[in-house]
Amino acid sequence: MADQNPNSVTPQNNIDDLVKELGRPQATPPTPSVIPPKPVMPTPTPVPPRSVMPVVPAPAPKPAMPVPAPAPAPASPAPQQQSYQSNIRTMADDLSSLKSGKQPQGTTLPKPVMPSPAPAPRPAPAPVQPPVRPTAPIMPSTTPTLPTAKAPANPNQFFVPETPKAQSNSRNLLFIGIGVAVIVFGVLYWFLFIRPAATDVAEVPIETFTPRPTATPRVAIASIFPSSAGTIAFTAGADPFQTFTAGLKTIVVSSGRLGVLTVSDANTGQPLLPFGFFDRLLVPYPVELKPALGNDDGVILAYGQQESFSTKGQVVQNATASTRFAFVTQVSDFAAATLRTWEPTMTDTLAALFGVTKTKNSGPFSDALYQGTSIRFKNFAYPDMAIDYALVPYNGVTYLVMANSRETMFAVISALNPPGK
Repeated sequence: MADQNPNSVTPQNNIDDLVKELGRPQATPPTPSVIPPKPVMPTPTPVPPRSVMPVVPAPAPKPAMPVPAPAPAPASPAPQQQSYQSNIRTMADDLSSLKSGKQPQGTTLPKPVMPSPAPAPRPAPAPVQPPVRPTAPIMPSTTPTLPTAKAPANPNQFFVPETPKAQSNSRNLLFIGIGVAVIVFGVLYWFLFIRPAATDVAEVPIETFTPRPTATPRVAIASIFPSSAGTIAFTAGADPFQTFTAGLKTIVVSSGRLGVLTVSDANTGQPLLPFGFFDRLLVPYPVELKPALGNDDGVILAYGQQESFSTKGQVVQNATASTRFAFVTQVSDFAAATLRTWEPTMTDTLAALFGVTKTKNSGPFSDALYQGTSIRFKNFAYPDMAIDYALVPYNGVTYLVMANSRETMFAVISALNPPGK
């Protein structure tokens, strides 16, 4: 076994190494990078905030100041020429070297290496100029400058600009002028159209005399009864009721006749009217019957009764005349309702005065009609002894007529309302 030479090289390995060496990329020197300078931007013009101040035309923009161009970079020194060596081997040289037992080596050839040209510096960008807006020439303003109104200190308060005093004064002058013009126009209109001419004759209205209706003179109710039936006088200390009933029996009146019965009072000496007569004899009656304002007009009458009935209710022929009486007095406008309320107690009140017997009471009051006058009556037990009452109008006044027989009531109504009236 032959000894292997450590220095011997396998031809195949040498070729592979050579191929790898030739295929390895050569290192390229780094190229210095040039950083361009940062462009200078123009300073923006601040925009004033909006306010309530009047609009003022913006001033013309100032021309932008030229920005100096950046200084050129200093020229770098020319790079020195470098060279590197390259071993060039050929197949024939390597084979001959291997045959002679030498390491194959290539032929060294110097090769100059030219440096890569430096990049040209980039030109600095020109500064951007803001566009210049053409401005219109500033014309002098003819609008008067208004006074600046102060904003309210409280933000919740409404802001009301103040009215210039000159404007308020001009408005007042305008209103005053309009008022003066209206007054002048009114005076001229009155002077030219309304004012009567001096030559016009004033018309005096002629008053037409219209005779006023003459009120009918009031006649006392006693004046329609001219006949006198007599007098009954109340003396001091005597019982007036007994005096009247005793005096009535002495009165003589012709059959079918009415006469005024004078009942005088010893205290006053004056004749008594019906309500005064009731008061003197203490006969109770509703005070609502009295007329207002003291218009107490009335008369007491005596009548010669002809009608007479027997105990069996038959008419007595050719009976002797007996005396009956009646009261005629002025009453209030509410007498009808008052009399109806008096009816339940009227029998007890008037039985003794009217000379009727209460035990012969024929029942409640009934209605009758005579010459258009309504009559309320109650007989005891026949019409010759009764309590009758009626309201009779005469001369615009209402009179109450009360009688103690039917024949007496008919005679008084006929006197107040005669058939031919």
